[in-house]
Amino acid sequence: MDFASILDANFPVRSLKLAPEIRIMSLVKDVTYPVEITNDNAPYALPYWHSQALARYILDNPETFAGRTTLDVGCGAGAAAIAAAKVGAISSGLDPDLRCLCLTERNAAINGTSVGLIWGTHKASPPCDILIAGGMFHEGHGIEITAMARRQPSLIALTHYNLWDMDGFTEVAVHETPPTRIHVFKSNLLTPGAQK
Repeated sequence: MDFASILDANFPVRSLKLAPEIRIMSLVKDVTYPVEITNDNAPYALPYWHSQALARYILDNPETFAGRTTLDVGCGAGAAAIAAAKVGAISSGLDPDLRCLCLTERNAAINGTSVGLIWGTHKASPPCDILIAGGMFHEGHGIEITAMARRQPSLIALTHYNLWDMDGFTEVAVHETPPTRIHVFKSNLLTPGAQK
């Protein structure tokens, strides 16, 4: 069975809690999945709070993103990339996991949008007007991604325990998502309509 068939058979479509305007296919607790799809080994299929918080900010600030190229680094299920496309950005999602790109493509179609798909890591990120990243900062490359985000217009989301030197960023939103808290930051270079 190919991965797309596994998605169709096992991943129900549901609205995001922080951004109910967006519907995605995702894992649901207490459902039995094929052995290759579990809550433990399929993080790409979870609607992480980070991406939901990014999506909420993007949907609430369309003038910042419309008409600009955006790149969601580590796009996962595609929530932030889809939000950018919904507000008129030329949106792409980058991920090293092909399953994420498949899921993002299907979720974009569910939402009536189109998201460009790029297979690779943050080290091969193509140029964009706005860099978007969330949920990547608990891993070793988080410092590298933060440095990238500091050098260009960007929007990032971190949990309260991943906060470090945020010089060059302004906090724009906080979401209580027990047991954690999600902080959304924009780089000081990100301003409405400043690019293009």
